[in-house]
Amino acid sequence: MTTRKEGDKYIVKENCTGFKKGDVAILHNDDGTEMPMFTNPKGEHYWVQMSKLERVEMAEKIIGRKYIITGNRGLDGITNYYDLGTEVTLRSISPKGYGEFRSDSGMEQTVEFNNVELKGEIKLAEKIVGAKYIVTDGDSDFSTGEIIELIQDDGSSMPRFRSESTGRTAWMYMSRIELKPKGDSKLKKLKVGKKAIVIGTDITDSRHHHTDVMAKVGQKVLVKEITGHNGKIVRAEHNGITKSYAIEDLVRVDKKPKQVLGGHYIVVDPSSGFKKGDKVELTRLQGDDIPKVKRLSDGFEAYTHLSRLQPIPGGAQDKVEPAKPKFETGDIVRITGNTNNSRNKVGDIGVISSSVIGDSTFTVDVPGRTSGNGNWTKQSEVEHLGLKGELKK
Repeated sequence: MTTRKEGDKYIVKENCTGFKKGDVAILHNDDGTEMPMFTNPKGEHYWVQMSKLERVEMAEKIIGRKYIITGNRGLDGITNYYDLGTEVTLRSISPKGYGEFRSDSGMEQTVEFNNVELKGEIKLAEKIVGAKYIVTDGDSDFSTGEIIELIQDDGSSMPRFRSESTGRTAWMYMSRIELKPKGDSKLKKLKVGKKAIVIGTDITDSRHHHTDVMAKVGQKVLVKEITGHNGKIVRAEHNGITKSYAIEDLVRVDKKPKQVLGGHYIVVDPSSGFKKGDKVELTRLQGDDIPKVKRLSDGFEAYTHLSRLQPIPGGAQDKVEPAKPKFETGDIVRITGNTNNSRNKVGDIGVISSSVIGDSTFTVDVPGRTSGNGNWTKQSEVEHLGLKGELKK
């Protein structure tokens, strides 16, 4: 026995007999197996593997409650004309099970329940003077995504904050912010007026329908507006056309990406066997900003320039940015780069023989090659081997 019932609706995730990706499949006969019979948009019946389907989540129907518009594409072909992110109230339910909604502006519209999200009860963030918060619903003083610090608690639901980026101070409703988690992602937050990279289209397609005129994976867009409940919807421009994207499918462009071992990146400029949109993991740090990366889909590895990559969530840099290795006199290291024309060669193993100050260069003595002069090496171009001592000459 299963919990499935006749009439349940699913989205087809990949082409299969009788269906193409994106079709709505309606359960016709559940025989208890993982390949029951479904009805396609033409009214024909076919058996389909459940692994190729995604259950459509329908919002709970509660007359009088507030909802947020999350999509415009109805399963039964009904198109609503509310802007994504609009707050609406459920007035009644039609005989066919659709919702009759009204916005605060008075606009009334029929909407299918896969295109709305029930607005939850508002839970205010805890007030901690000196703590950092993220703005989830911007206003004229602070923009969505901005980091602000609580500087004065007057006991009201609208205490005083200071912007981390601009220093501006203003009062802000606690209902429009969230407490900034400790140790969160080091990736830059999306910001209006800044460029972003499309790192996926599946979430956008499931919510708003990703069309051919929209940016594809690996392409850049200009963020025009961050809206919707908790800022889940991004209005962004590509080739002069502004469309809605799911915030999970975008990441802000980093003008100076850093090498992070284990970090995940997306290829934005093809080279070395990689194509635009490929997702890779950095597997070896390298001087001259030419690290070695591995394609996540098939394990292909090659060196490519860091300027051809943009950091994305999922890797080491998504949680913490690794600290630079601390070097000391007597440490045994491997030379990984030579941009300052040292007598040391890439691949040599030697011992740090001078004092180490900040991020500067230091001398590395390599047995049989260098000792005393011409052996200055950049700290960024050596690999710490975790050993200390002397090497035989």
